[in-house]
Amino acid sequence: MFSSKPAYSQVPAEIELERLHARSSDANDGTDDAAEAQQDEEDRHMPLTASREGHWYSSAFHNVTAMVGAGVLGLPYSFVYLGWAGGMCVMLLSLAISWYTFYELVHLHEVPHPTHPGVKPPRRLNRYHELTQHAWGVVRGSWAILPFQVAVMSGLGVTYTVTGGSSLASLARRHGYVGVSRTGCIVAFSAAQVLLSQLPSFNDLTWVSGVGALMSLVYSVIAVTLSIGQASSGNQEQQPSYELGTPGESSYEFLFGVFNAIATVCFAWGGHNVALEIQATLPYPPSTVQPMMRGVNLAYLAAFICYFGVSITGYAVFGNAVAENVLESIGQPLSLISLAEVCVVLHVAASCQVYSFPVYDMIQQALWRRGLRLSRAAARLVRAGYMLLICFVAALLPFFGDLMGLVGAIGVTPTTFLMPALLWLHLRRPPRSSIAFIGNVAIVVLCALVGVLGAVGSLHLIARHAAQYQLFS
Repeated sequence: MFSSKPAYSQVPAEIELERLHARSSDANDGTDDAAEAQQDEEDRHMPLTASREGHWYSSAFHNVTAMVGAGVLGLPYSFVYLGWAGGMCVMLLSLAISWYTFYELVHLHEVPHPTHPGVKPPRRLNRYHELTQHAWGVVRGSWAILPFQVAVMSGLGVTYTVTGGSSLASLARRHGYVGVSRTGCIVAFSAAQVLLSQLPSFNDLTWVSGVGALMSLVYSVIAVTLSIGQASSGNQEQQPSYELGTPGESSYEFLFGVFNAIATVCFAWGGHNVALEIQATLPYPPSTVQPMMRGVNLAYLAAFICYFGVSITGYAVFGNAVAENVLESIGQPLSLISLAEVCVVLHVAASCQVYSFPVYDMIQQALWRRGLRLSRAAARLVRAGYMLLICFVAALLPFFGDLMGLVGAIGVTPTTFLMPALLWLHLRRPPRSSIAFIGNVAIVVLCALVGVLGAVGSLHLIARHAAQYQLFS
């Protein structure tokens, strides 16, 4: 007898599951493709990723400009409290740790594709907060890095603006223009910053960073050459003393001086705040790791030459009488000291933009994700507004250099030393018995202690100088 019910073919359960998985995979592919297309569209409109035509030498320019700050001229003063042995040990150890944590960040820029590892190209984490969000989720990852990164980048913007304005004022007074005010020079410096902020993308800043990197080398060479020249000329009134501390200083003041000296040397090896942002300007494929590391290694070589050259010659020639800025101890000839001041101004002008472009990017990206697509004119107005805000704070707080010591202790410590090590431990998960695990744990513990000492030393410095602070001075 024939059944009246239609006959359906019996499909094995395994085949049906495969079909369901295939349909699910196709749907996920469509979702992934749409998300990637949306991300690509966003990247084409952001200052950091609008142009990905960088090279290893542009990476080197940006990294040198971000790392070798005008603070190199203050490194000899750190030896007053650390001495030859202590100063060299801290310099070498902080160099090694800083390079290693930079290496970790560079190698975490590219991660396997979240759904098709090995099939689709790696996902690029173009911003520091994208890396922490990848590790710990959007909310926790954002809070883990953004407060510190923004504090450092905006704080350095203010510090460099104060430094640029102060150097301009010092240069003018040195040549007889005694009526020039620091506030006026800060405004003039900021006007130039507004113009530089109008460059279309971070990659277009390459030539500015190239000039900044060259200027940092020039004023470092001037400091080294004039220090050696002063020693060989025999014009020093007395032989330098290498006793620790400054004459007449109490042991209490000396202790805080040691804290500040350690922090000054360690925080000099910066640049990590913008490492991934610099790497985002490099094209892919091929991998961005090799050209980025080539630029990083060149930047560290330049920093090594500048830092050790200025520190050793400055402290060797002037001993514990060296000024907080070694150029003040040299004083002559006026032409070369003036040239060094000009180089400082040009360098900090470039550095200010290297640390400001990621802030522009953050602002524009936040607006984009809320549905506000800025035109080019509107984006440029936002950048100009940010630089005017930096100008106002710099003019209001010309003593911000002291405050930046505290900001550095709180912000540079996690972004430069702690976060790269913690991210490596979390994402790469090295065996507990491996050198990588032990080394990164040691970095976290040691550098956290340095951060605490730096914060304590900075608070003491602020308290000691508080009576001298004047707004718009």
